[in-house]
Formats: sequence, structure tokens, C-alpha cells
Amino acid sequence: DLSSYSNAAVEIVVKDAAALEEMTARDAEIRDRIVGLLSSRSIEYLSDPTNRDALKIDLAAAIGALFEEGVVKSVLLPQFVIQ
Repeated sequence: DLSSYSNAAVEIVVKDAAALEEMTARDAEIRDRIVGLLSSRSIEYLSDPTNRDALKIDLAAAIGALFEEGVVKSVLLPQFVIQ
């Protein structure tokens, strides 16, 4: 039985201060989207650094779907650890 541990810091770049306020108010929904997307990916996929850009695009799309178009500019992964 193999088990894994992952830890990710996700930073969301938004269009303005109003968008940041809305993001803060919907923190639980955003976290749920992030966890859902990461959980849907295999350990092999997440461990491969060549998939990182695609993962950031997928996260931006998943989070951006909660808001008006253009609110989410990009997603950064300054910390991403899988053990």
C-alpha cells in the first residue's frame, strides 16, 4: 500500500482590488476547486515538472469558472511538494 503526501502553495493573480475582495469572500469554494483538481490528477502527473504549466492553466480555469471572465489572470505555484 503506497501513500503520498502533497503540499502546494497556490497564489492567484487577479485583475483588481475588488476581485481580490471577492476571492477572499469565496475562499472555501476556491480551496475546494483546487483540492478537487489536484485530487483528480495522478501522482505521476503531479510529480512531473513538465506538467506544471498545464496544471497552472487548469487551476486558473477551474478557479476562474467561479467568477466573471477576466477576473483570474493567472495561477502561480511557488511551493509544490509531493512525497
